[in-house]
Amino acid sequence: MLAEYYIERCKHGKVIHDLVLSIDDDSRVMDSSSESAPGDWFEKFTHLQGLAEGVEQSSTRKQLANGTTAHLVTWKTDDADAPGIPRYQALERVVCAALAAVYPEEARSVAEFLENAGHDRPSPNLKSHAWSYMAHKWPEDGCERFFEHVWEDDRVAAELTRRLEEAVRVAELLAGA
Repeated sequence: MLAEYYIERCKHGKVIHDLVLSIDDDSRVMDSSSESAPGDWFEKFTHLQGLAEGVEQSSTRKQLANGTTAHLVTWKTDDADAPGIPRYQALERVVCAALAAVYPEEARSVAEFLENAGHDRPSPNLKSHAWSYMAHKWPEDGCERFFEHVWEDDRVAAELTRRLEEAVRVAELLAGA
């Protein structure tokens, strides 16, 4: 759908200046040791969507032939597998790794709870880890505010910012910072 909108705009001479490809595909969970090169996502996106080939500027930014700059943001972290961190690369792994870095005892509790509940690693259910932290730390607000809470905790926010360096760079670029 995004590609159709993009192509339609281009046909009418309307350039989208910046396009952010946010890769967090829970249906294609990857082992934490599995690598998918950012360039692979650009190639797949431009080829499968029938978009013009572009000139590679970096592994996370590509200038398309019509002037659009495509920015790639992948939700992954290089943290080693550890208790309380889901094994698969996705947003939940990034958030849980940040929480585990700040609250290692909580991470061990989450891992123990999931193991006892039958959700032992490498469970493909990424949400189980994140929602277990939510249940331990912020049960009164439920899932709705979980991602707000992690950013409101200064120590967790610092860990997230470090792990999300590319996403922060793109957000600041687009905001004109």
